Amino acid sequence: MYCIDKGRGPIGAGQGGSQPMKNIGGMKLYEVEDLVRMLKLSRVTVQAYLRAGRIRGVKIGKRWHVTDSNLRDFLTGNTKGKDSAGRGR
Repeated sequence: MYCIDKGRGPIGAGQGGSQPMKNIGGMKLYEVEDLVRMLKLSRVTVQAYLRAGRIRGVKIGKRWHVTDSNLRDFLTGNTKGKDSAGRGR
């Protein structure tokens, strides 16, 4: 089970001793493989959730990236409101 710890990101994300996320421009970003490990879902399921908008993310090149904030929204059931760029839908 995953829970949210303010300031540190989803608990369970750092299992194994290392943080899987990337930090770009001060934003924590997760890729599909990071989400597969953390959420214990298949790669196909994570990609389907991203395409459907169930998990909000942005595709850069061929890779999906999900912010820490968007991952928190998914884990808490808050999947409506703003898109990955922070704009209202």
